[in-house]
Amino acid sequence: MSRIRIHRVNQKRLLNVIDSRIPLGLFLTKEGHTWVAVDNSTGDAWTEDFARKRQAIRWLRGEFEVGNQTKRRVRINEAGVLVAAALAQGITLSGEEAGMILGYLKVHDYCLMADDSGMTVRHDEQHGDSHRGDKPYTIQDTIVFCQEMNEDLLNENSSQNESDVKYLAHLRRDSQALDTLMLRLTLTSSAIKEG
Repeated sequence: MSRIRIHRVNQKRLLNVIDSRIPLGLFLTKEGHTWVAVDNSTGDAWTEDFARKRQAIRWLRGEFEVGNQTKRRVRINEAGVLVAAALAQGITLSGEEAGMILGYLKVHDYCLMADDSGMTVRHDEQHGDSHRGDKPYTIQDTIVFCQEMNEDLLNENSSQNESDVKYLAHLRRDSQALDTLMLRLTLTSSAIKEG
């Protein structure tokens, strides 16, 4: 197993990587008594400062996460947990709606994670235990994602001469349910703004 190459660069080059997000890779520089590490392996330019070079290298290799933020978030695997997280964001979901949302996330290899306050992030399951690519993602963002995935599935399957009628009918029901849910959220949001 080969080690991931960490590029030692000057401060100017590091700032260029952070600003432009290219090239992809792992970068390290020293600024005074501080080691600055940049993980741009995904184009996100995650940046952390360290007192010791060894800490910076270990972080770049993914051996630990700064602040242990991942320990404060819980993976949402059950409809009831998603209903509670949605409620914390001012959104009312039925158990059936929550189950449908979790299904779309799982099929597309994502999950939601929530902290104690109900704030959620979307985690790509392909990244395993690395949470650097996690992005803040509200329940409303998640519903929009589900709508987009449903539309893609409908487009892909409608060109197959409707060979699986039950599956297409299921996708169409999901489409109606997601549209109804989004309309309900929009109306609720409008009522709150007016009130």
